[in-house]
Amino acid sequence: MSTDDLLSKRALINTYLQRKPHHLAALSFVNLFLWKDFFSFDFRIIKESLCVFAKNGLGTFLYFPPLASSPNPEAVKTCFRIMNDRNADKTVSRIENIGAGMVHGCAPEKYLSSLRLAEYCYWTEDIAGLVGNKYKSKRAEYNRFVNTYPNCQIRPFEKSMAAECNKLLLDWTKERLSTAQGDLYDFMLEENITVNNVVFENFDLLGMVGRVVLVDGKICAYTFGYQLTKDMFCILLETADLSMKGLPTYIFREFCNDAAVRRYSMVNVMDDMGMPNITATKESFRPMLMVPSYTLRKKARVHSRQTVIYTADDAVYIER
Repeated sequence: MSTDDLLSKRALINTYLQRKPHHLAALSFVNLFLWKDFFSFDFRIIKESLCVFAKNGLGTFLYFPPLASSPNPEAVKTCFRIMNDRNADKTVSRIENIGAGMVHGCAPEKYLSSLRLAEYCYWTEDIAGLVGNKYKSKRAEYNRFVNTYPNCQIRPFEKSMAAECNKLLLDWTKERLSTAQGDLYDFMLEENITVNNVVFENFDLLGMVGRVVLVDGKICAYTFGYQLTKDMFCILLETADLSMKGLPTYIFREFCNDAAVRRYSMVNVMDDMGMPNITATKESFRPMLMVPSYTLRKKARVHSRQTVIYTADDAVYIER
């Protein structure tokens, strides 16, 4: 699907997203668009629900659950039938980015849900102010950065800044790769480079908000986000010079204090990728809400006393 074809689906997706409250970052047109280089998308209306199938070299899955005013079990059933018809490997057939409410509504005798990760959400006012004893250490980090770099400035991102931001991103990635977190982490960092560059090129087209931090005229950090709901803003990207102590706290606070972000009562900073250092950082800002995200797979009945559960690790477990 071309960029123009995908953009033509924006109004359709937003219409269906507005029918039911949600907090997951993936439930947005912006998030979907950013993965256009990794998947081809197929949009279908099934049982009055919008269903978005994503396809890559491994097969087809549902990018997020069928979108409707209320969960429709028949839509879920039909989606699995379509995926299983397309996928020789049935472990690929799944629904990603499902919230807890829908998971609890799916029949456990038919479906297997697995927790992926949880997203961290904060009161915007808390981060913008860093008020109170619980943020004492964060105020110290912020003040340390400001005192060390008195010429720091935060400015709107412009496309002319893309090359410098990309250099910062590559340096940041190289530093992270040197920590040898494992093949999966390395792969996610490589994916992150592609996503960041899609943002640099299309942020204005997508209505995203972008800011950079300048110290003595040099970009040392950048951040981007988008409206998730009328009450919640999603901070999608944040990259900073790892050698500058207090910089992550500075840009997080300043972004939440920006007029473009502060009008939302909450901010979602997405998940921690299962990395202990990221977990510790996000927990240190005292989230007010954790939003779990699940993956749903179908159990395939073999006969009356056995059920096969397809799993992502290519194993097949038998329940008796």
